[in-house]
Amino acid sequence: GSGTSYAAGATFTMAASDVTLYARWTANPTYKVLYLGNGSTGGSVPVDEGTYEAGDTVTVKGNTGNLSKTGHTFTVWNTASNGNGKAYAVGSTLIKNAKTDSLHAIWVIDSFTVSFDVQGGTSIDPLKVAYGSKITAPAEPSRTGYTFKGWYKEEDCTNTWNFATESVKGVTVLFAKWDINSYLLTYDGNGYSGGSVPAAVSRPYSSEVTVAAFGNLAKTGYTIVSWNTKKTSQETGVDYAPGDKFTMPAAAVTLYARWQIGEYVISYNLNGGSGTTPASQTVEYQETVALATAGNLQRAGYVFDGWNTNSGGTGTTYAAGSDYTMGAADLPLFAKWKELTTVTFDANGGSPSVQTRQAAQGNTVEQPSQPSFTACSFAGWYKEKECQNKWNFSSDIVNAAVTLYAKWIVKDVEDNEYDVVIIGDQVWMAENLRTTRYNDGSAISHLPDSASWDNMDTAGYCWYDNKISNKIPYGALYTGNVVFTGKLAPIGWHVPTSLEWDTLAEFLGGSDVAGGKMKETGTAHWNSPNTGATNSSGFTAVPAGSRSGKYFSLPAGVFANMGLHASWWVYTDWDDAYLQNYGISNDATTLTVSNLTKNYGRSVRCVRD
Repeated sequence: GSGTSYAAGATFTMAASDVTLYARWTANPTYKVLYLGNGSTGGSVPVDEGTYEAGDTVTVKGNTGNLSKTGHTFTVWNTASNGNGKAYAVGSTLIKNAKTDSLHAIWVIDSFTVSFDVQGGTSIDPLKVAYGSKITAPAEPSRTGYTFKGWYKEEDCTNTWNFATESVKGVTVLFAKWDINSYLLTYDGNGYSGGSVPAAVSRPYSSEVTVAAFGNLAKTGYTIVSWNTKKTSQETGVDYAPGDKFTMPAAAVTLYARWQIGEYVISYNLNGGSGTTPASQTVEYQETVALATAGNLQRAGYVFDGWNTNSGGTGTTYAAGSDYTMGAADLPLFAKWKELTTVTFDANGGSPSVQTRQAAQGNTVEQPSQPSFTACSFAGWYKEKECQNKWNFSSDIVNAAVTLYAKWIVKDVEDNEYDVVIIGDQVWMAENLRTTRYNDGSAISHLPDSASWDNMDTAGYCWYDNKISNKIPYGALYTGNVVFTGKLAPIGWHVPTSLEWDTLAEFLGGSDVAGGKMKETGTAHWNSPNTGATNSSGFTAVPAGSRSGKYFSLPAGVFANMGLHASWWVYTDWDDAYLQNYGISNDATTLTVSNLTKNYGRSVRCVRD
């Protein structure tokens, strides 16, 4: 063994002698089979104590040491740890190579069922999940009357499952957690007009609810009869009486007041009258009915004036037969009687006489036919003899016995109107004449300039101070020549003679006092003191003043005495140049007479023919 060794196939140089090469023998090498856990977390790997030469047959061991890996299951042994080598099942034969073999345990990850206990909610399918995997939260289940609050690890829902961080490590059951819902119970007065509806309350789903009392809830003309789940009687709902119980559903509930319309009675009382009492009427609230007519009701000295809610007539009055919309209470009605009152008509000189009428107090009176009065026009009926306030037959009512007076006017050719007054047996205009035309329609000369009044033969008129604003109430100033045309007064009227003026004065108590009884009272037109003015005659004299004609050395056309003096021409010639006139002053009660040339300007009053 101490000689030179040569490997098989090696070369050497032949020596000069024979060489003998002896085979050198060594024992065959032996090898092991090594088992590796490959990430195992428990147990032990099998141990093969044997040594094997190349070509030997080895039986692969099983998992004799209960080798384990959490979340995994052992399947085979493999020559590569990643499972990409040669696999050997337990008990299979391994032909030994000239090396040590390492066999790696190959693990298959476990899958686990994740199930969802919905605890009364809608079902959710279970999941099959690999060990260590996270799961996505499933769609939320639903449960009538509850709100879903998440998934928990225990049935009593103590610890929530965190889908973002937790992974499956085995068979898993997740439990749904629920919070019970509460719903609002509301009461609706449904058109109520008084009181208050019960307060809304919140009640848990499926709990027992007691229906509230009506309290002071009211609706005019109606009686509350129940609560109902529908607003109108046309809808089919559920009726509840106060104190009834029901189970709270999974929704808000509104209970509406149900009202029954009331019926009320209209009754009639003759209230001192006689005849047939109308039958009572039973009427629904807000129904419109016709009230009873007067029928044959009567009462001596009275006229039926409808129905009243008060026997004394101080309540509300309803016309017989009128429509009435029923209120929310019985309606007792009393016949209303109005006492008849006499209305007398004074034709004030007209004819024929007008018949006295009867009118109920507080009512209007029927307008009578118009009387007539020669050369006058009827201007209506007035409340006083002086005819200051006209009676309106449409609106004025009779409250006591009353006398109405006919008012008469006269119109000139220009349709100027003049009040008329009867004094004794005479009928006078109560205003000064203001026509600018004769009664045949021809024009009267207008004389505004002073020079015109210098001519003794001039016939014409002017307004005081040449101001048309003096036309009313003072009238025109006329020359004496206009008077003697015989055409100045309206038809049926004339300029009075001195005899007619004297007759007027005598009727009024003589010329010393007649002026006071003829003058308009106050100082609206008359200057103070307007002595003794009473206008008791109704003549209503106003101080129109005058305009001067040429008289000796006095200038013509001068206006004077407005507010101080009233004077009127007389249709009586005194001589060719002069004419009489009657007048009144502001400081006396006397009716005086004087003579002036005919080119003076004076007022004219007319008397009826």
